[in-house]
Amino acid sequence: MINDIYIRADGGGKIGLGHLVRCISLANMVKSAFKITFFCKEIVADIKIRITEQGFSLMQIEQEEEFFDKLTGDEIVILDHYELNEDFQQRVKFAGSILVYIDDLHQKEIFADLVINQAPQVQTSDYNCRAVSQFALGLEYALLRPSFLEKAKQPKTNPRNNSVLICFGGSDEKNLTLIALKEVLKIKTFQKINVVAGSAYLHGDEIKALVNDYPEINYQQAIDEDEILKLIEDSEIAIVPCSGILLEALAAGNTVISGWYVENQRNFFHGYHQLGAFINAGDFSPEKILNALNLAKAQKETPKRLIDGLSGDRILKIFNNISKQKELKLRQAQASDVDVTFNWATDKIVREFSFNKEEIGYHEHCKWFLSKIDEDTCYYYIGDFQGKTLGTIRFEVKDGLAIISYLVDPKFHGGGLGLILLKKGIEALLLENDRVVKTIVGYVMPQNVASSKAFRNLGFTQEITEGMYRYSKNINYAN
Repeated sequence: MINDIYIRADGGGKIGLGHLVRCISLANMVKSAFKITFFCKEIVADIKIRITEQGFSLMQIEQEEEFFDKLTGDEIVILDHYELNEDFQQRVKFAGSILVYIDDLHQKEIFADLVINQAPQVQTSDYNCRAVSQFALGLEYALLRPSFLEKAKQPKTNPRNNSVLICFGGSDEKNLTLIALKEVLKIKTFQKINVVAGSAYLHGDEIKALVNDYPEINYQQAIDEDEILKLIEDSEIAIVPCSGILLEALAAGNTVISGWYVENQRNFFHGYHQLGAFINAGDFSPEKILNALNLAKAQKETPKRLIDGLSGDRILKIFNNISKQKELKLRQAQASDVDVTFNWATDKIVREFSFNKEEIGYHEHCKWFLSKIDEDTCYYYIGDFQGKTLGTIRFEVKDGLAIISYLVDPKFHGGGLGLILLKKGIEALLLENDRVVKTIVGYVMPQNVASSKAFRNLGFTQEITEGMYRYSKNINYAN
């Protein structure tokens, strides 16, 4: 099983710190099971300290070749970087590494084994990915720091204390912090104004100049997660962009004012706005901020609870699962597999999820099985995991359509291995049928929750037909 995770991400004045901050959050989610190393070309001093203090390794590089020289194929690579293109992804895959891609934009071709996008409303159909790419999309996979995950699990509270928080993260090159502060100061009823800036913020002197005239301003820069959580908890309203800090404010239960001003926030903005997660401040112009503040002050209802605090558990489970990918091997079914396949076909638990409920006799099964492994249009594989026979996956191919049938030995149920078997089977099928298979379809009984989830996680489209679920996926051979 794979034990190492390499994270390739950068953060600084121009690109902001969001990529590194959410990667540190993800690292904390999975650190109980993996050794984690960050690889950075650009990184600010306080993020360096944060990475090392939390027990992670850091390697600063000058050229990408320094990163590639470290790849052995026995690691999971997490890539969170807009500037590293498809060629970079393909080199990671060519090295044999498992690739995880953290995305906001779904604009480019993606070659990853797993795609994480914490924006709501995003769909697998928005992506141009490999046929076997797995997806972790939406709020269930929010990349939050540990303190905020715990806060999200607690009963929801929102203080009614005439206080407001302003936080625009890392560098805030547009100085929206000051713009928002000037609008907040126009509302004379705020008793406390908490202003938080990141380490790369260069306009602190302008904020400090106002503190002398407005003692209600509490200005903080480059504070740790516990300190910012306390300020968010103590604030009734939070003014934040559609970035990671939005998730933290939602986890804490604030009334949130938000908007977007850079392209990578656009999808976040539209998704959360559709959920009614915040009061819309548009592009954070002074007029829109002031209007949003007046709406927030008039709001009576408690903000919605959108984040459950369990995303860390979900992500750790996924990483534990994908770390086993290389241990599951497929081979062609052969005549000597007739007995084990008969045992599975007649197993009570397996039969519960089978469409054919009729009793199967041994001789009947032998005849059927031996004919199937000889058919030119049947691709029948056996899965082995850690030296033990795991299950089967079979494809019946005709006129570009491949119908899936697969099962996992009940002894292996509950470990997520069915998803890996499905991925491996599709990969094997497409290797043997280059550009022949156009669509893959699987049928699942409604009570087979695990199988339904596996198909959905691989981007299959669900339809209901004749009392069963039909999952289909069109194959894009560009990937």
